[in-house]
Amino acid sequence: MDKNKFWIYIIILAAAVVALFVFVCFSRALFDSADKTNTRDHIEELKTELSGRDLKLYWIGEPTKWFSGDNTVKVDPIDEKHLPLSYYREYIYSDVENADFQSVVIHDVEQECPADSVVIVSKSDLTDEQRKFLRRCSAESGSLILILGEDAVRSYREYLFMSVDPTKEICSMVIFPDGDTKTNVIDTDLFSDTDSVSFQTAFYEYVTSYYSGH
Repeated sequence: MDKNKFWIYIIILAAAVVALFVFVCFSRALFDSADKTNTRDHIEELKTELSGRDLKLYWIGEPTKWFSGDNTVKVDPIDEKHLPLSYYREYIYSDVENADFQSVVIHDVEQECPADSVVIVSKSDLTDEQRKFLRRCSAESGSLILILGEDAVRSYREYLFMSVDPTKEICSMVIFPDGDTKTNVIDTDLFSDTDSVSFQTAFYEYVTSYYSGH
């Protein structure tokens, strides 16, 4: 074999390797794109299924980037008016003639609530009064309380006088309307990026699976 033929074979082989590499990269990109499309379609299916119910999602704390839509509410401020409660308390103050104090009249104002509601809590420094509002949400509206984030879960468990094991990682906890609880309903590994598509999928899968049985 002369030198010219040798280099021709080398060039052909190199071209074949490059072509194979390009094909593999292109195929992988196609598969990745198809997976992302399928995931997006899956999320939309889950959201559509939930939107077919009289349901609202209430988020206490800083919502994730994907939390939006007609059936979503960012709770701010955290008070009775912004939560799924059957009524809120209104205080009307008025000056009392020839006195150094005010009289107060208390009204309970009724408000409409969705048939189903999920209150998501990612805030760890709630007051006892705000947590009492959440207990009312469960009692009055049958709300599902979903605590997200290790700090938020730890804080809420302490409020409920539940044991807190410092060696165990608990990143999510759900409080059912009957008072029962369940931990780690969403994979703890996904909490490294709650804005990710994977976390969004897990969130909607859990909520959808809960209501599909109710």
